[in-house]
Amino acid sequence: MFPIAKWYSNHPRPERARPHLTAKETRELIEKGWIFGGHTYDSHRWTESGSWIACPLPGESLDEYRARVWADIQLMKLELGKLGIEVTEFAPPYGDSTPKLEALLREAGIRHFWIQ
Repeated sequence: MFPIAKWYSNHPRPERARPHLTAKETRELIEKGWIFGGHTYDSHRWTESGSWIACPLPGESLDEYRARVWADIQLMKLELGKLGIEVTEFAPPYGDSTPKLEALLREAGIRHFWIQ
């Protein structure tokens, strides 16, 4: 399972949302043998040029893109780590991936990518 990690945080974005898997439910599933990976912390958005995490935003330099994505990856790993999840697998939002994104994820310790 690949949850969006911000929903486990005490400070999720204020937008309205459907109910999400709770930390308690996640721990119960882990105890039953479910495997969890990453699906971003807060980058599950779509832009005109594709997934918000897969490519630089209009006017964003490559360094700015790398910093933004790196921060998201680290927050994702931190939140999921609080649940005992070592993030080594990742499913990019919308199945949208690029070599730049995959290089950053590998640098962060991601070993397996799941594309829908």
